[in-house]
Amino acid sequence: MTSRRDSEAGFTLVELLLAIVVLAIGATAILGALRLDVNIGRMQRSLATAELALGSFAEHVKAESYIDCALASDYIWPSAPAGVTATIVEVAYLRNTAFADGKVTSEDDFDVNCGPGDPDEGLQLVRLRVDSSGATAALETAVIKRSA
Repeated sequence: MTSRRDSEAGFTLVELLLAIVVLAIGATAILGALRLDVNIGRMQRSLATAELALGSFAEHVKAESYIDCALASDYIWPSAPAGVTATIVEVAYLRNTAFADGKVTSEDDFDVNCGPGDPDEGLQLVRLRVDSSGATAALETAVIKRSA
């Protein structure tokens, strides 16, 4: 067996290929982590936008004048930010039997029917929903409105 001379010292082709494979695996893992980080950032931004929009929408509905036997289309939000869809899911009305003890105890005390047989008792539960673009965030809340 002959030994290498110092002038011929170096890496074999197998060693070089193995180093390239190890580097490629490492680079793939790093790029995958960066991609995941970008996607999580996009989702967080979408959620934050939806939360801000929902808060603004709720404040807008609270500030609107009380409308007896209102429909979902009666409380609109004209200034929804770009990429956000804001809707009113339903408007429910206090049942006249629910207020016997002077307290509203749950959402079950409200009914979606309002009219001659079921008058508006001056208290409405308005359910709001905000969806961000790409359906990455969907949030709901409820607002209680009282007549003046």
